[in-house]
Amino acid sequence: MQKSQIISAVLSCVVLYAASLFCVPLKSTLAAQQNDWHSYPAVVTQIVESTTEYYEDEEDLKRVTIVFNAKITSGQYKGKIVPVVQVIDDFISLRADPVNEKSRIIVLQMYDAPQQIWENGFLQNNMQSYKDSPVFVFEEYHRTLPIIALGLIFVVLLLLFGGVKGIFTLVSLFLTCGAIIWIFIPSIFTGYNVYTSSILVCLYIIIMTLLIVNGANKKSLAAIIGCFSGVLVSALLSVIMSKIMHLNGYLNTNSLYLAALLPGGQSDLVAVIFAAIIIGSVGAVMDVAMSLSSALYELAESVEGITFKKLLKSGFTIGRDIMGTMANTLILAYIGSSLTFVLILIAYNSSFLALLNHQMIIVEMLQSLAGSLGILCGIPLTAFISALLYSVKITVSLAPSEEK
Repeated sequence: MQKSQIISAVLSCVVLYAASLFCVPLKSTLAAQQNDWHSYPAVVTQIVESTTEYYEDEEDLKRVTIVFNAKITSGQYKGKIVPVVQVIDDFISLRADPVNEKSRIIVLQMYDAPQQIWENGFLQNNMQSYKDSPVFVFEEYHRTLPIIALGLIFVVLLLLFGGVKGIFTLVSLFLTCGAIIWIFIPSIFTGYNVYTSSILVCLYIIIMTLLIVNGANKKSLAAIIGCFSGVLVSALLSVIMSKIMHLNGYLNTNSLYLAALLPGGQSDLVAVIFAAIIIGSVGAVMDVAMSLSSALYELAESVEGITFKKLLKSGFTIGRDIMGTMANTLILAYIGSSLTFVLILIAYNSSFLALLNHQMIIVEMLQSLAGSLGILCGIPLTAFISALLYSVKITVSLAPSEEK
């Protein structure tokens, strides 16, 4: 069993690497790469100056400029203490909290600093020497260390409880993230068809995950067929409903930015909705398909001579028990992921009717319902395929044939 899992893992890595050769590297799409900016982790050592300026026409709105020293902890300037600027403007909705001493942050090295940085009086008097050299500005707080610690706890517990299967689970998880980050997202910026690339990535994730975690056997085959069938149902429904409900993909201001960033011929934002629906449904449908396939396999192994009809009936019974919780899981996951925006819509919409018909709300409903219907269709398909595979017993006689 482990041999087939190792072979599957190696082949999955080869496929992932080969596919990445046809896509633009993700780092090439970043603004920092295009503008020759560089980010470095640093620690704040001293707050030098903090000034507050109020806007003339808006007394309640202000701009705070903080100048501080920070020690860069890695990269080209490791160990060097550099002056850094943080601008907190009330006109900018996305802003971080003011830094404090010993704060772990990310600084961005820029050669063309924003004009508002040099409008501050303190900077004009004390930092003129940096006008013709790289400028370090506050970019974000360094939050990856706590996440890495939490991830290590997850890995340790997974290995303790899962053993060898836990190792294969980690491999499949790494390859799943790689398929999204190194293949799917770059494929969009490369100009490939979003519909095609999303379906292929989902197919890769399904086959790779089930073969690596469970090996090449009847259980995996039944789960792969059932899962991919359910995902195709979700995909078909999303296409049909997008046409019927006149969705154009412009859900919020982020959609406008995305449309401007996508390469030529890749402005169909409905395709992005399509990809979000089927990628979001893969995990839930795969979980249901594998659970059902595994349960029926154990039943077939335990009950000698069980028929196709009994296996199919048991599959429907088990599937009904799984169905309710998984549908709730999918719907709650989508609602939870967009709760902030839903609250804003509720506060600012003129009526409940307008709220229900807002494109963002409709898309969330479509994601939930299409994914749930994918689960509902995947259950009977998985049950049928499992019952068919497990009830067919092929016996081969090894006794030599009698000579005539």
